[in-house]
Amino acid sequence: MLQPPDPPKITKKYAKGVNTRNAIIETCRDLFWDKGYNATTYKDILRLVGTHPKAVTHHLGNKKNIATIIYAEFMKDFYQAVDDLLPEADDTQRVLTLMTLFYQAVLDYANLRRFYAEYSAVGALDGPSDYNAIFNKSYEVIVDTVGRAEANLHMSLCRGLDSAVGAHLMARGHELTIKDLIKVLVWHYCYFLPNEELQERLNISLKVTAQFHAVVDRFTIAIKPVSDLPLNPPTNP
Repeated sequence: MLQPPDPPKITKKYAKGVNTRNAIIETCRDLFWDKGYNATTYKDILRLVGTHPKAVTHHLGNKKNIATIIYAEFMKDFYQAVDDLLPEADDTQRVLTLMTLFYQAVLDYANLRRFYAEYSAVGALDGPSDYNAIFNKSYEVIVDTVGRAEANLHMSLCRGLDSAVGAHLMARGHELTIKDLIKVLVWHYCYFLPNEELQERLNISLKVTAQFHAVVDRFTIAIKPVSDLPLNPPTNP
């Protein structure tokens, strides 16, 4: 009888590489939050990690790849938090509620707003693949509704829209409430829903956001009742 092969041995060299990769990601998580994506340099990363100059490109390719990993992990946790909050809702309602809670957080937290704007601008001309991975549940809802080819086009357009929205929020976000923002964006992001259904779902999402807010710090997310939050939450200027 054939025996399964022995699992590969985890060598010290491999373990060290994994540790270095994780250290780079965690360091960038702090740097992107505190300084911003654009202001973070490779020298900043190498100085704090204490590794050699080629370590970043060897383990992760470039700064954009690191930001994509951090953003994807953040949104994965965000999706899970909304799933836990609305266990009885369907996927479409959860995605729309996530969108509303996410943009409320973007308005509330200046550091998240800056990262959203800078990352969206850098990725505006990229293909949809990274964007689809970050917003995978939203993407699958659209695929189920209109098919994969149209969904890919839609996500590419959303990526460009995010870049424009991010720039606007950096300049004039203080003028907007979540209701102002989401009622404009939702018609673009959720074009595939009939108007009456979209309005009904939007009203539900806004009611949820009136009761709950996303608390964000260094790309960690927790959804808490508004009644439990300070009257003037920090915006991380």
